Amino acid sequence: MADPATQVRVYVPATWDDLAALWSDGSQQARHGAFAVTAALRDDDPDAEDEEWEFQAFTQAAAAS
Repeated sequence: MADPATQVRVYVPATWDDLAALWSDGSQQARHGAFAVTAALRDDDPDAEDEEWEFQAFTQAAAAS
């Protein structure tokens, strides 16, 4: 198992069509970008905790899809 300090959760927005393409050919590019907890996100809300930053990244990905 990887060291939790080096793990990064990346949220990739996808539509049903994106998932169908992934299922059919096994490859997919992140057409809508990707979202993660970055230094900029932490700087925007320095009083937040890890779970709050992760939720922000997740909701940004959801909005992008």
